Amino acid sequence: MTATDRKVYGWARRIGVGVIAVVVAFVTVPSPASGQAVGTSAMNGLIAAAAAREPAGNILAPFDSGTSWNICQGYNGPISHTGTSQFGLDLTGSGCDSSAAGRTVRSPVSGSIYYYQPSTGTLCVNTADGRSVALTHIDSQLTNGTVAAGQVVGSVAAAYRRSNAGVAHLHLQMWASPKCWTSGTGGIPFDAAHSARICGAPDLTATGPSSGNGTWSGTRFTAADCSNRPTNGSFVVYQGNVYRIAGGAPLYVSTWNAFGGPQAVVVLTDAQFASLAAVPADGTFVVGAQRGEVYRFAGGAPLYVSTWSAFGGPQPLTYIDQAAIDNAGAGGIWNHANYRPADGTFVVGAQRGEVYRFAGGAPLYVSTWSAFGGPQPLTYIDQAAIDNAGAGGIWNHANYRPADGTFIVGAQTQRCYVVQTGHPNFLASGVPGGAAATVVDQTAIDNAGGGGVWAHLN
Repeated sequence: MTATDRKVYGWARRIGVGVIAVVVAFVTVPSPASGQAVGTSAMNGLIAAAAAREPAGNILAPFDSGTSWNICQGYNGPISHTGTSQFGLDLTGSGCDSSAAGRTVRSPVSGSIYYYQPSTGTLCVNTADGRSVALTHIDSQLTNGTVAAGQVVGSVAAAYRRSNAGVAHLHLQMWASPKCWTSGTGGIPFDAAHSARICGAPDLTATGPSSGNGTWSGTRFTAADCSNRPTNGSFVVYQGNVYRIAGGAPLYVSTWNAFGGPQAVVVLTDAQFASLAAVPADGTFVVGAQRGEVYRFAGGAPLYVSTWSAFGGPQPLTYIDQAAIDNAGAGGIWNHANYRPADGTFVVGAQRGEVYRFAGGAPLYVSTWSAFGGPQPLTYIDQAAIDNAGAGGIWNHANYRPADGTFIVGAQTQRCYVVQTGHPNFLASGVPGGAAATVVDQTAIDNAGGGGVWAHLN
């Protein structure tokens, strides 16, 4: 910090306002509760200066920062990049040789693993915002669970392995929908227009130069880290709004009073804010600063914790504005958390070991993992949050029974139902076209109203 910086910082402290740090500059920011805009011309200049110092990009490069890569086969490449693979990139170390064999592969996004296919070495990652990324021809270290952006997931398979046609390379592809190729939809280009530009790479638009092996073939670039994601507990400002980071996601701060007064904050650029998680990671513990209520996130929603004994004692947590919990999912600034867990979320009640899957905001019992092809990623929560679901106040972040109009499908029979007043009504014609349905254990439907674990359906 320069002498000038120290003077500005000292002045900001004396007048009792928050401090925004961009690189090494400090400027003042009003209390979030004041409703005043942050975007002064001086502020905008600092943000622009910070952005100029960073590599442009929306997603991380899928390999170590500083490594150089070549696009051997680009979009619409004549060898294999057609149809649903038209926007794939075949990335090699040098030219189109196998020098990339054994190189580290990282997930460019945060999300959950949808599948790993050993024969082709394909790892499909679904993101929280409904997109998906495929990393193909790799020896993967992971086959299920969740991953964080930048996390090591494996390495580039050697030549003639994982169906790579004799060339060690990484096939990288992204979709605007989940499930990668099994979505049946086409991919998207790795460009800024689709919020998919790779850190360190050119803006790889749908049209561009070619060396004869597809659009952008022959292009070389060096992987860069343009995330600069703030750590949990830090305060950030984006477009004039103040947030606190918890579980990798920005949760809105409506008043500094929740934190004892203004705090130091960091201004985020568009790329930095876009790199944050859409909702807090599963398993994140938070406490509402104003009321002292503790919650654990599952499926993007805060579920109440009545006792630390369910988790072996006190756990690390982040203090957040209680309003971010009470208004979760209410739209706009509040949409960085769900009010109730996303459909399809698996949880287990810590005290009794009962597994449930959420549908229509309610937990439906899972009697066997075989209904879902084997064990799935899940989050341990307080059993009381399940037993008291929908009871009001702190318990209202889960419904006791699915919301009216919820479509469910029995995994074992593929029979379709719509829930009305808690009762699953059979649909002989199936789920209406375009409607989303959650696959659940058929046994939960067959035993509806049976009491105990089966009481979450009538």
